[in-house]
Amino acid sequence: MKHSKAPFIVKAGLFFGGCLAASVWLPFQDVRTLWQGVPPPPTAKTVKTSALGDAQLGYRMSGLTLQHLGDEGGQVTPLADYDYDRLKQWLYSLYALDRRSDFAPMLAAYYFGGTPVPEDAMVIVDFLEDAGNDPYGEKWRWLVQAIYLSRYKGEDTTRALELAEKLSALYDANQDMPLWTLQMPAFILEARGESAAARALLQSILQTTPGLTANEINFIEDRIKKLPQIY
Repeated sequence: MKHSKAPFIVKAGLFFGGCLAASVWLPFQDVRTLWQGVPPPPTAKTVKTSALGDAQLGYRMSGLTLQHLGDEGGQVTPLADYDYDRLKQWLYSLYALDRRSDFAPMLAAYYFGGTPVPEDAMVIVDFLEDAGNDPYGEKWRWLVQAIYLSRYKGEDTTRALELAEKLSALYDANQDMPLWTLQMPAFILEARGESAAARALLQSILQTTPGLTANEINFIEDRIKKLPQIY
């Protein structure tokens, strides 16, 4: 079967159409949508409305929005470029929708907590402190993350000690927590160079904490021996 050739006008149209497309594409090939920064956080009402009344669906949608802020349209925004005060508002807004969920604290600790800016890390510490005091599940673990960020990112051992003491106080009400949470203030005191205070605290734990296993006793005694002696 013999195929007929396309009319010249069709070929010309395709040629000029290609030229037109190229002329539009070339000047704008490097144009990208500019990120306008962290937007205002949603309210509980707007989250629920956007999900057609399904609060849990809205919670998950808002969580994914927060997770991908600044990383859309082929661009990746460094954590140092985020407005952490606005970001904290997002975290509190999201967490208020479901305080039993660990999604918001996990996002704060393991993602936004990676910021290289000490001041921003301390903003995350404030949120994790509140989340770590909630009674649901093992929320105290977020208090541990707050201590870590305070000590190593914020380099604020005073704040870390304050949080460690709050963590230690939770142990009295929850004996299922591991023993090292009770010892956390001693670890921070040691990091601050306050060996005598750390030793006194560890010795007090040995003398007043019932039900210590042999391994726990050996660990604490070994820790005491390794503390620098101050004369």
